[in-house]
Amino acid sequence: MSWLDPIEHPKALSPDDAEPEFDRENELFPLIKRATYSFDGRTSSTQTLVLADGVDATRMRVGGLVMLVHNRTGWGTTADLLVLVNNVSFSPDDPDVAYVDSSRNVGNSTLIQQTLPVVPFYEVVGLTPPLGPQLRISLRFRQGLIQATSQSITLSIYLTSRTRL
Repeated sequence: MSWLDPIEHPKALSPDDAEPEFDRENELFPLIKRATYSFDGRTSSTQTLVLADGVDATRMRVGGLVMLVHNRTGWGTTADLLVLVNNVSFSPDDPDVAYVDSSRNVGNSTLIQQTLPVVPFYEVVGLTPPLGPQLRISLRFRQGLIQATSQSITLSIYLTSRTRL
């Protein structure tokens, strides 16, 4: 084949073509879609906010955390934020109590600070097995020695999942 030969382009789908089958082995779970969170930034404080609790991970063999940072405003020089993923279990006897595996994080995002990473920011982080039976996704905001008020961030967060290795 030479560069003078005609290029064969893929044909466009017509309305009569059958719809492609849904791939049940790869799934995308939207958890947070462009939500804004504000923090008061009291000196030497930590605030944790659970975004999703009890996300079913029983079929998840491989997973990923997808994070989009749309906007970040008013951040102090000593503030930082982390998205954490932990294994969690709930007992049928007491469904209001969450048993969180706090010995390790299954996944966590890049540390978000005043100037880094540059916004808009997109990241995919692989989750470390073993996963499940359920997952908790939370934000951990820490304010250092310099107080700042009206700090906010706008995020979207998704989980990806494969049911087979």
